[in-house]
Amino acid sequence: MKKQLLPLAIGLLSITAIITSCKKDENEVATPAQQKCKIDYFTDQENGDSSQFFYNAQNRISRTEYYKADKTLLSLTEYTYMANEIIQTSVFHNNDNTTVENEIHYHLNTDGIMQYQSQTRDYGINMFYDTTFYTYDSNDYITWLVNKEVSTNNNVIVSVSLDTTWYTYTNGNLTSEKLKRQNGSERITTNTYTTIEDNMHIFSSDVLSPGMYGKLSKNFIAKSTNSENSDTDRYTYEVNNSGLVTRYTMVYTYGSNSDTNDLHIHY
Repeated sequence: MKKQLLPLAIGLLSITAIITSCKKDENEVATPAQQKCKIDYFTDQENGDSSQFFYNAQNRISRTEYYKADKTLLSLTEYTYMANEIIQTSVFHNNDNTTVENEIHYHLNTDGIMQYQSQTRDYGINMFYDTTFYTYDSNDYITWLVNKEVSTNNNVIVSVSLDTTWYTYTNGNLTSEKLKRQNGSERITTNTYTTIEDNMHIFSSDVLSPGMYGKLSKNFIAKSTNSENSDTDRYTYEVNNSGLVTRYTMVYTYGSNSDTNDLHIHY
């Protein structure tokens, strides 16, 4: 039941769409936790999986490749940028030699803030269509979102679900997420934070463009729990003298078991 943090992080690390090189002018003084760099690749020390990042002429991430320890390509994701839309297309390779295709369209307003996103997951005759709508407060924090999922089999609708999530912030950090599903069930996720300020947001959902999801939590998350079970995520970080995160560890505890993901980040 080990959580695969690396594939998740590939999506989350598709952040910093407009980023600068790590090379600084000789007279420039580095500001801790504010210098933004291109991520070259990162590895999971627990299982040897790795990913590599590629950039276009505007220093935006154009492609990510995710490999197993034996260098087998597991997924390839490409990004297309337009005025008020970003398109993310992914192909995932399964162990049985089948593939799953996934396409996400991020729709932004004129200020570059997400209004809604639509996602298509192609499993052959089975298709899933997700659409998520976002609402923000006057300070550009997400206050709630609505997600609609439609699944089909041979083009016949099998199910439709509509879920709503409300967000609560304390001292600039997202401390509570309340999910209410269409069937009436609820899940509350509670987060606590470190004192380390997160100025790059490389482990956030601020995918592909800074500010894309409005304002994000100001500190690195330390712990996350939810009301449905006893599962707990605990996070630790290593930051270098330039304020860049070079290591990210998550310990996932479920029942009496636990798994660890240990990401090493290279710029």
